[in-house]
Formats: sequence, C-alpha cells, structure tokens
Amino acid sequence: MKFLVVCGLLAVLAVAAVSSNSVKSGDGRPGCKTEQEITDKIYRNFWDSTCYWVCSELGKAATSVRCPDEEGFVYSLRKCVPWDEWIWEPLIAPLSTPDQYEQNVNQNAASSTPSEN
Repeated sequence: MKFLVVCGLLAVLAVAAVSSNSVKSGDGRPGCKTEQEITDKIYRNFWDSTCYWVCSELGKAATSVRCPDEEGFVYSLRKCVPWDEWIWEPLIAPLSTPDQYEQNVNQNAASSTPSEN
C-alpha cells in the first residue's frame, strides 16, 4: 500500500515539474527585455510554423518574419527549411514575454485596418 502512495506522489510531482517548464499560452513572441534575447535574436512562432519572431533591439517589440513560400521555420536550426525537411519540435518559452498592454496595442493596431465599402 505504501508503495502505491509513494508512486502516486512521485507521479504528481513529475506532472508538476513538467508543467512548470512548459509553455502555458501565447504565440511565443519574446519580450526582447533581456540581453540574451537580443543575442539569440530569433524565436519560434508557436501559432504559425511559417513565421518566426526577431528581437532586434532591447525593449522594442519583436517583429514577425514570414518564411519563403513552401518553407517552415525550424527553431533548432534557426532558419526556414523546405517542408520535406521540416520537423516538429517541443515548444521552448522565451526568457520574457511582452507586457499585456503591448500585446493588446499590437493586436488592436493589426485589426484596425480600414474596411472596404
């Protein structure tokens, strides 16, 4: 009986450890708030494998870059590759994320394009 309790406890701890390191939400956009993010520069877009994020300047919003047609971004290679070479990789969260205010402003700016009548 003690064995089952210990195994159950270990399972709970393992799940907690894994979920603490996992990506919880967001599109992978880095906050570009650390020198390391500027050094690493290129980050995976979690929602669109044909795009990636670039941190060019400390404190400035990361920009989205689209891969050429017929290519997807591979984070471990930090480059776009043809789809027959593309592989899925586990998500790795950036060191920082944009502030919620920055995200809302960027989303609102993107969605406020004039409509055609």
